[in-house]
Amino acid sequence: MLRRMTDLNSFLERCQRHCDASGQSWGGLSRELFGKSNRLDQLKGGSDIGVLRLARASKDLDTLMLSARSRAAVPLDAEQAA
Repeated sequence: MLRRMTDLNSFLERCQRHCDASGQSWGGLSRELFGKSNRLDQLKGGSDIGVLRLARASKDLDTLMLSARSRAAVPLDAEQAA
């Protein structure tokens, strides 16, 4: 049980870091990961989530974070030249 709480806390911290770095709203990220704009708030408030669903959301978050980093690494001028 403690492990799951640690995993969830880590996931929520990663979500916040992604929002801070990318400018994506908390509700927008929640909608993208779970299809509900309030799901991250529910999890933050203590709502439960299945282990497999958390793993899938974590993998989806990894993909979003990688994509955001890739976009940030490409200068605007390079995108316009392409």
